[in-house]
Amino acid sequence: MNALNHEVTLRDSRIPSSARDYLEEKLQRLDRLHQHAQGVRAVLSLEREIRRVELIVVIEHHSTLVVEERDPDLLAAIDRAVDRMDRLLAKEKDKRIQRSRRGRGAPEAPPEV
Repeated sequence: MNALNHEVTLRDSRIPSSARDYLEEKLQRLDRLHQHAQGVRAVLSLEREIRRVELIVVIEHHSTLVVEERDPDLLAAIDRAVDRMDRLLAKEKDKRIQRSRRGRGAPEAPPEV
C-alpha cells in the first residue's frame, strides 16, 4: 500500500509551523485506512480569532471527501477534522466492500418453467 501524498497549506503567517508538523503526524493515520485514496490536501487558515482546518481527500475513480472544522484552538480543530475524515474514509471503505460483495453472491437458480 502506498502512502498518501500530503499537501499542507498555511494561509496565514500567524499560524505556527508546529501546527503543520502536528497535522502531518495526524494525517499519517489516514494512510492505513483507504488504499484507493490518492492524496490529502489540508488548508489551515485564520478567520478573525477562529482557526479553520479543511481536509480534502480524492478517492480514485470515485469521489472527493471534504471535511471542515472551526475552533479557537487550532489543535482541537485539527483533531476533530482528522477524526471526521477517519470516519468518512472508514464508511467509504465499507461501501466499497459491500459493492464488491454484492457482485460475488451465489448464482441465481434458473427460473422454473
